[in-house]
Amino acid sequence: ANHVELVALCRELEGVPLAIELAASRAHALSVADMRAQMSQRFALLARKGARATRAPRHASLDAAIDWSWQLLNDDERACLAALSVFREGWVAAAAGAVWARRDAHDMLGKLVADSLVRAEVGADGALRYHLFEMVREFVAGRLDRVQRDALREQHRAWCLGLLRASHSALPAAEAANLLQAMRSALEDRLPRSALLLALAAESHWERRGVAAEVRQLWRDALQQASAPNPAAAPEVHAARCLFARCLYQAGEAEVAKALADEAVATAGDDPTLRAQALATSPQAGLLADEMRLEEALAMVEATRRAWGEFVDGRLVFHAEIPTGF
Repeated sequence: ANHVELVALCRELEGVPLAIELAASRAHALSVADMRAQMSQRFALLARKGARATRAPRHASLDAAIDWSWQLLNDDERACLAALSVFREGWVAAAAGAVWARRDAHDMLGKLVADSLVRAEVGADGALRYHLFEMVREFVAGRLDRVQRDALREQHRAWCLGLLRASHSALPAAEAANLLQAMRSALEDRLPRSALLLALAAESHWERRGVAAEVRQLWRDALQQASAPNPAAAPEVHAARCLFARCLYQAGEAEVAKALADEAVATAGDDPTLRAQALATSPQAGLLADEMRLEEALAMVEATRRAWGEFVDGRLVFHAEIPTGF
């Protein structure tokens, strides 16, 4: 009768035999639904009680089993596993090498797969992707101090931003969870502008795939944090506000999009580049009736573009990089 809940529990335990056995040992005291509700405290949940706990200490709890494997690792293996704990829903070897700060991570990943701490599978694009068991990720994350955690998060964000820029913001679908985690960690570390730079770098990703509700909330929080000390527009904050207005309009949140577009115009001040960007955003955010804004935006864009470059021997030579949004 409870097979649906049971299958769901086994999937949440990632099919790990010891984890399933430990869950079964609690079945006399907890229902499957109760166990699923307590998965956020899985290490407390998945522990034997009574005589069996003392007869086989290494298998007495999930925490003890993972700790036993952790103690067998050398310093390099622990450092690599710590780096892998910042990823979500998998990674490729090159990504592991970037965050771990080692050029070639293949051999180490192979060792961790052999130790059953990491699993590998071929992704939809034919590339080999690695995954950290969630229970292992939680264990390792709990062994990091604040300095280690912050450094690894920063390296993960740098890798994610580099990937977006190298692919011209066409983020592979398999890395969407890593982009979300990078934006989330930036906000948790009180670095809202880092979150906004990631959002800007993924512009074509949002245009192709839309902006999920969780991402929209992160984006709102990042704009609020970045604007809190001073509402005047910094270039990346302003560009992120304009892009968010366009994305929200496409997602059907027309009123919010219009409010953001108005805010972008108000905070642009007298800066011609920022004002032109904000005015150009207005019609894209549903303010199609405001022809005066559109005409002013077109005039300012044309004037600003002339300042960016000129024709030399029939070729357009740029003096500066064109900002996002043009």
